[in-house]
Amino acid sequence: MKGKVESVVFEDSKEWRRWLRVNHDRKTEIWLVLPKKSAGGDSYRVYYNQALEEALCYGWIDSRIKPLDATRSLVRFTPRKSMNWSRYNITRALELIRKRKMTEAGLKVLPPDVISRAEKQEKL
Repeated sequence: MKGKVESVVFEDSKEWRRWLRVNHDRKTEIWLVLPKKSAGGDSYRVYYNQALEEALCYGWIDSRIKPLDATRSLVRFTPRKSMNWSRYNITRALELIRKRKMTEAGLKVLPPDVISRAEKQEKL
């Protein structure tokens, strides 16, 4: 991490989603402070899976994870640039579309074949 980075602890996933709604097209990165799996009873309420799902809804993705201290990590989130989606994130994106959580910004970065699959599911 070069220079000063914006690292943030959000109270919950709703607060993270609000940040994304306001900043998804204005910021180029953010480092979320998230509890490590081994931290167990940590008080932070935005966990990795929740953070990733909200990020996907706005066309963002996680990239790097760096240790912060014994119980917390910094996870870098940025707008998606590539069309290379993992099967796991495609499945998540389809589920977010089904739940009507995906935003226009998130839909714009989905590969065309994923959009087609979502449209077919919608018709069922």
